[in-house]
Amino acid sequence: MPRFRCLLLLSAALFVGCSPPAAKPTNTDEERLQRVFTDFQKAFEVKRAEAMWPLLDATTQIAAERAAEAQRTAYAKESTGEKAAREKKLGLAGAEIAQLTGVTYLNAKPFRDKYHDLPEYKIAKFSVNGDKATLDLLAEDGDKDTFDAVKSGDTWKLVLAAPE
Repeated sequence: MPRFRCLLLLSAALFVGCSPPAAKPTNTDEERLQRVFTDFQKAFEVKRAEAMWPLLDATTQIAAERAAEAQRTAYAKESTGEKAAREKKLGLAGAEIAQLTGVTYLNAKPFRDKYHDLPEYKIAKFSVNGDKATLDLLAEDGDKDTFDAVKSGDTWKLVLAAPE
């Protein structure tokens, strides 16, 4: 029995002394920015506006809401010919324009056209300065762009223009 206790104590000492290696810190700003950008890219590619929306900062969301309201209001007052032209311009059906919101505006042609190269981009460089960041983007064909991001709590949000 004493031998069993010694063996048990020795095993416990070895087990306690073998701590796992120190984990690499996760969730750095760069990792979070990469994740936000990649999630936005994926949602953009499959036209999932509801998945893109929470990845955008408040000013971008407000701009998209205003653009949607302006389009919706103008559409309601237009003649049949003007409505058809607006439908073509926005790439949306009349029923969609009549119910247009900031979220659904992310699938409208002006927004999609402005960011059409988004799926091709990779982040070439990050620049973080407090609660603001810049993402320098590069596509395989050499196209470049820059996105800004702002930190809201521990979450990064993309700052994008919402064209009308």
